[in-house]
Amino acid sequence: MCIQYTTASTAAFIAGMLVVIAPILGVFMLEQRPHRWSIGGIVMATMGLLLLSLNFETGIRINEGDAIVLVCAFAFAFQVVLIARTAWGDPLRLAMVQILVAGVINAVGSIIFEHQINGMSADLWVVIGFMGIVVTGADKSVQVSVQSNTHVAHAVSVETRWPVFGDIVTERLSADRGGATRVGWSTLA
Repeated sequence: MCIQYTTASTAAFIAGMLVVIAPILGVFMLEQRPHRWSIGGIVMATMGLLLLSLNFETGIRINEGDAIVLVCAFAFAFQVVLIARTAWGDPLRLAMVQILVAGVINAVGSIIFEHQINGMSADLWVVIGFMGIVVTGADKSVQVSVQSNTHVAHAVSVETRWPVFGDIVTERLSADRGGATRVGWSTLA
């Protein structure tokens, strides 16, 4: 939805800000102070994402989509910190509850807001089932299990690759191009 109101690269940058937001929330919610090296990494990741995603030639402006992505970044950062706080008991059960709740909310939202698509093939349903059950289940289970045993700043450091991947895909598939400069800044992010 938000991609209609902003560029893909800017959305990738703002989503990547969860790397900064989560450790800050961790200080307040978990009383976890990031190590000085983690703080340095957070600053470098922010600078890299900033240089990678924002187009300084046309000026920096905030679109409606940017605000939506920022709310999502805060929500995801909150989820990362909440997992660190609550996953100490049974991480697998927590992952399954997360998947179930997200599935129900998305199914209801889909029924209310989306248009019905007729003629979906059985092959498409197999892919949807595989991605929804196997991939999401495995991803969330591993994420919650590992995240429950690590510092919030370390857990979100893995997330810095999302905006880089988003920018590479944007560079290849759309008119939102930044050229070699973006690829170079990817190494900093």
